Amino acid sequence: MTASVEIAQTLLPPVIAAFRKAYPAVAVDLVVTDRVADLVADGIDLAVRVGPLRDSSLISRAFVTGPSGLFASQAYLDRRGTPVSLEQLEHHDLIALSKAWARPLPMLAGDRKIGVDLTGGLACDDLLTVRALVAMGLGISFLPGYLAHQLDLVRVLPELRSPFTGLFFAYPAQKFVPARVREFIDFAASSVKRLALHP
Repeated sequence: MTASVEIAQTLLPPVIAAFRKAYPAVAVDLVVTDRVADLVADGIDLAVRVGPLRDSSLISRAFVTGPSGLFASQAYLDRRGTPVSLEQLEHHDLIALSKAWARPLPMLAGDRKIGVDLTGGLACDDLLTVRALVAMGLGISFLPGYLAHQLDLVRVLPELRSPFTGLFFAYPAQKFVPARVREFIDFAASSVKRLALHP
């Protein structure tokens, strides 16, 4: 299976450990890459991807759902206050996610699409590093909900939400799906709540 760095380093290790304990005869080979792999050409059974998926040749199943948005540490909010509007957000310390799709950051306010400018004195292109900076109280930034939950970060401006709807398992559309793949998908989907990996 394949997953991006932040997913492979946070969500998957406890799930894989529990799966291996329950099914020791099933081998797991995790390919960690931020490249979108061609599952058929690369001989990969399963991928974890951010949704919604656009590739119609793949079957998808929800893995982790929930809010992604703007987060801060409680220490930062105690020191600087909690913004209640986009206008107030402009006067806070912001940590920009320096990826092409995030400048400006696409968000939804109800059904309305808006771009949120997080430009400030700090920017980073890696979500795990952004999370560490937010946890240290250096400012407010965008994070997937599962990453923020693991460190008890606080949602800011919760009326804003990301158009990215969560994480999905994706696998090639084929008549025969190996039993090991179906079993891992079922096991992992039920494990995120049981292991308290996501609210």
